[in-house]
Amino acid sequence: MKHIYAIMAVFFSAVLMANSAPVFAQEVQEARLYDISFLDKHERPHEAGLIGLNNRNLAAEAVSVSSSDIDMEALFNILGSLAKEEVSFNNMSGMELEITATPSGHKIIAGALANFKAIMSKRIEVSAWLMCVDSGVLEAIKAENAKLNAMVINDKQLDTLKSAGKWAEEFELVLNDCQRGITYSSRQVSFTGDYDAQLTQGSSAYSPVIEKYYEGVRLQAVPFVALSGGMIRLDIGLLHSNLIGELEKFKTGYCGDIELPEEDELAMATSIMVPDGCTVIAGTVESSVHAGRDTVILLAHCRITGDNAKAKRIMSIAEADGSIFSVYNTSALSAFIATAYSFPFEYTELNDKAVSCVPPSADFETGMFFDKLRLAVDADSEDSLSTDSTRNFLVCSTNKARMARIDSFMKEQEMISGRMVSVEAMYCRLPQQLYNDTIAPVERGKRAGLIMDAVSKNPELKLASCSIQGFNKHVFGIHRLDNKRIVSDNDVIVGPNNFAYDSVIETVAQGVALQVFPSIIEDGKRTGLDLDTAFRRFDKPMRVCEVNGSRYYQPAISEYKLDTRVVLENNVWDYMVMPSASVKDREYVFLLLKASVK
Repeated sequence: MKHIYAIMAVFFSAVLMANSAPVFAQEVQEARLYDISFLDKHERPHEAGLIGLNNRNLAAEAVSVSSSDIDMEALFNILGSLAKEEVSFNNMSGMELEITATPSGHKIIAGALANFKAIMSKRIEVSAWLMCVDSGVLEAIKAENAKLNAMVINDKQLDTLKSAGKWAEEFELVLNDCQRGITYSSRQVSFTGDYDAQLTQGSSAYSPVIEKYYEGVRLQAVPFVALSGGMIRLDIGLLHSNLIGELEKFKTGYCGDIELPEEDELAMATSIMVPDGCTVIAGTVESSVHAGRDTVILLAHCRITGDNAKAKRIMSIAEADGSIFSVYNTSALSAFIATAYSFPFEYTELNDKAVSCVPPSADFETGMFFDKLRLAVDADSEDSLSTDSTRNFLVCSTNKARMARIDSFMKEQEMISGRMVSVEAMYCRLPQQLYNDTIAPVERGKRAGLIMDAVSKNPELKLASCSIQGFNKHVFGIHRLDNKRIVSDNDVIVGPNNFAYDSVIETVAQGVALQVFPSIIEDGKRTGLDLDTAFRRFDKPMRVCEVNGSRYYQPAISEYKLDTRVVLENNVWDYMVMPSASVKDREYVFLLLKASVK
């Protein structure tokens, strides 16, 4: 909470310049009460059990900010310096403040508190829909928007998706600007996950181990209103988990049944720019390992509301010497913020995954940015440029002409850093003979189109597809997994006169994952992608082995993975070929990629 006071000092100083009045000796000090409850951000600690689903955390750091965290001494110093007179304070409750000052001092203090309250009153309604729809419906909408180069969907298209949805989750948060919000719901399922083996004289005993599984959904959002006020940058992270069917009752052969859950998991994290009052498709994913081959999509909608909804994010006050004092909220500039996504298949234990929306990063190079700003606006040594402790606010003091150039520069930087890149990926397979006879002889630039034509004629050739959009030079990702818990082995515990089995439980996963870091090439016609993607599938059904009365699974998993950097022509499909997981398959696996710049 302490960093807020650096921001307050900036705004209060501006108010002082606008509202200061001469203090006359005959003025007598008096005590007045002020409401400071708006300084409470109303964020409370999250219980440890509600941090994530089954050890998969979505921005798991606990939050503890309340009125008791207000640094009253810092607040007293700020208000006292603004009033430019000896004032005294009495902290009544943390929600009210008694201040003794002259009428002129009270005028300045009241104006400062009222101004800061107005700044904090800007609020954003954030809505999101996670839904499962038929792939054909979504493709028709994406094709229509591609012709218009639109990054948003209209109300008619939204209604079409809602009516075509086979299931849906809906979320709604009302947040202050730059404030993180989390919504979470879950259902607990208890099951017999294992047995503890105990050896006694001449016999063995097994006691059941009762475990808990949580299915549900967790959404995190952080909105940042752009300088122009008409766009909202939204950092969004989602984790959705639900059980597939009934718990499998696996017969161990030596004791009771072990219950094995199978889970459908979807996770994504990205940052997107949403026009005020509009809806954006944040990400989509489809996988052949999930029943129905339907597509799961995440939609996000933002609308600015509140008493200060139309106010711009720039506050300028003319100083007595003719210079201009301005405060810019730079938190909406994507270059200052990082979104993190943890690639799922990098973990030994696949249940220990993390997806997070990271708040404004602290590694912003202010010196480098100031050098660029000074060069762009021809600033001289008398100009003052600084940032507050959170690096969310830029403070400038210069003449009127140069301030106009700073305005243009800041908006230009927002436009540059706010460029969106949409990445689409599709895994598919083709028989080797089909590829060698009909596609390989064609020039390379046309092969991707022929591969997609073959897949459209036979949808069974598609293994998985996903798409996600995010900011240029940011990491963002999406994955959908089928996590299957299995008995993979049985350890033998040997005693003096007997033995027992101890089951080895692990989780294996199949599905698709995509993580990208895009960088638009200077010519604007190409985009480089630092790419980390994988597709896994089980060879079903899994084989069950029986040895000396004990039973366990022996899974066979095919995996296709690519970790590289590629450069793509914007809006043009390209492909990469991978060898088949087994020579007996007699097929090729292809990864098709397309990048589009919005």
